[in-house]
Amino acid sequence: QQTPIHDHSGAHCFIKMLSGQLRERKFAWAADGTVGAEVVEEAPAVLDASKLEKSVSFMHDSLGLHRIENPSSTEVAVSLHIYSPPFRECLVFPPTGGAPKTAPMVSIFEPESARKAAEDSSISLQDFCNKLVELRSEDGVKANLHAVLDYLVSAEMTDWEWASYASPAHFSEFYPVQHI
Repeated sequence: QQTPIHDHSGAHCFIKMLSGQLRERKFAWAADGTVGAEVVEEAPAVLDASKLEKSVSFMHDSLGLHRIENPSSTEVAVSLHIYSPPFRECLVFPPTGGAPKTAPMVSIFEPESARKAAEDSSISLQDFCNKLVELRSEDGVKANLHAVLDYLVSAEMTDWEWASYASPAHFSEFYPVQHI
């Protein structure tokens, strides 16, 4: 589980780990406003709820972009993110490069229909799954990673998918989390 590479719309981002661990990967801004290279550190920052000195972090757009990920496939990570000033949208960056996309911050109390209308190029999660099947059946081998990531970037949840997958138990910083 991980967030996309993203900014914070100029807001200060304070993170407090409540349970588990999260790894933070930082990226530089490219001169053209897209994501630049990953900032290589000797050891990527790991936020850890069990260690007071490693349980908090700070991020701001002036420091670059970042992605937060759970390094464990078995342990749940719970974190509190506080933004000042608050914001409703941020920029997310495709993992294959290219122009960023504006994405809404998700609230479990806000239905999809109340959020900004999806871009014309978006596809539902069901359509995304169908595209994956098509990619595999075209040549009978593994799908091209870049094609998969390009489809994933344009995937948006429909109202039905939002109601089916979004619950307080399946929630991340940007989108509901559900294994499909």
